[in-house]
Amino acid sequence: MSEVFVGLEGFTLPSGYICKALTIIYPNTEYSQFILEKPKNIMLTEQDERTVRYATSNLHSLQFSDGDVPYDQLDVIFRKLEGYTVYTYSNTAVKFILQFLPTTVVINTQDFGHKLPTSLPESNCFRIHLNYRYCSKAKAIEVKHFCENAQTSSTTPPQCFGQ
Repeated sequence: MSEVFVGLEGFTLPSGYICKALTIIYPNTEYSQFILEKPKNIMLTEQDERTVRYATSNLHSLQFSDGDVPYDQLDVIFRKLEGYTVYTYSNTAVKFILQFLPTTVVINTQDFGHKLPTSLPESNCFRIHLNYRYCSKAKAIEVKHFCENAQTSSTTPPQCFGQ
């Protein structure tokens, strides 16, 4: 079974998670990156709006109204990952992905001791970030590097790369 590496960035709101940026790195190292439109028919509470403003201003610089891929296309995007093992970072990301791929193996690298560095290298994603730790592409690259390094170490997670 082949692996893909997924990075998500968005808004963790009291009313739920809203993904704004999604990056998928495929086994051949090609990648897809999506900036999602805001979900249709969503009404943010005042508390949600404060959270959105904070995340936009202090973390990932993604505007809630940004995006060129309709949010309802997430089903189509994720359906293409059926049959892959999906590696990602965080319980939030796992839960979000499993909404679209309930029968797919989705692995949180945190479960194997992966700690995301406080800063990640620039990912050349063509967006301005205050810190690349909050870039979906940088996260996907970091998850891929973790799995590659785990594959060559004695502490390899048994699920990494079909082991």
